[in-house]
Amino acid sequence: MTNDELIAKLDALAGLKSAYAIAKADWEEQTASVKTRIEELEDEITAEVLNKGETVKTNLISAIWNKGKTTWDGKLLEGYALAHPDINAARKVGKPTVSFRLAKN
Repeated sequence: MTNDELIAKLDALAGLKSAYAIAKADWEEQTASVKTRIEELEDEITAEVLNKGETVKTNLISAIWNKGKTTWDGKLLEGYALAHPDINAARKVGKPTVSFRLAKN
């Protein structure tokens, strides 16, 4: 390959990289409002599903409600708490959560 051919390929690469960067920026600009609306809807749905305390499903997507998980500061505390209920002050119960799953087609 000659030096001129190499320079032509480098120039072509630079042009493609520039075009790609412009296309990527345009795509991000075009999808920004959609991403924002998705986040807004997910926040609204999450709040409602948490309020209802149950999963809501459609043919296309589900908002899965999960109860908060109970965690302990140590493995033996649960058995110990049966005999010593005052230890329950060390018990933590997490908040319920919501996850989204697209239906399989």
